[in-house]
Amino acid sequence: GPGVSSKALKPSLIKATLATLHVYLSWVPLGYIFESTLVQTLLKIFPAPEFRNVFLQCLTEVGQLNVGQMYDQHFVQLFTIFITQLQTVLPRGTNIPEAFENGSDGEQDFLKKLANFLTAFFKNHISLLETEQHQPVLLIG
Repeated sequence: GPGVSSKALKPSLIKATLATLHVYLSWVPLGYIFESTLVQTLLKIFPAPEFRNVFLQCLTEVGQLNVGQMYDQHFVQLFTIFITQLQTVLPRGTNIPEAFENGSDGEQDFLKKLANFLTAFFKNHISLLETEQHQPVLLIG
C-alpha cells in the first residue's frame, strides 16, 4: 500500500519517530505490530547506519514479546529477514570483540544493542528456530 518513502523524510525525523515508537511499542496492539507493515518497514531501514541503534531498540521490544503460538511465524520471519540484513552490516566471520574494541561509540552501542536483541529474542523464541529448516539462520545468529 502507499507509504512514506524513507528517502522523502529527513533522517532526524525518522530517528525521532523511531525513538518515539520505541517508547510506545509495548502499548501497541500485537495485531498492529505483526499484521501491518510496521515490522517490514522497520526492517527496510535497518541497514542505514543512522537508524540502526534506535531500530534495534524497537526490534528488542518486539523480540521480547511472548504472546503464544498465534504469531510464531511472524517471529520466525522477523528473525530470518533481520539476520539476512545483518550480514550486510556485520559480515559472517567478523571478530566481534575486536570490532567492539576498535569501533566508534556508535558502533559499540550497536553491538551492545544487537546483543540485547539476540538475548531477548532467543530467551523467548529460540524453540521456533531450533528446527532443521531454520538451523542455518539460527547458526548465523
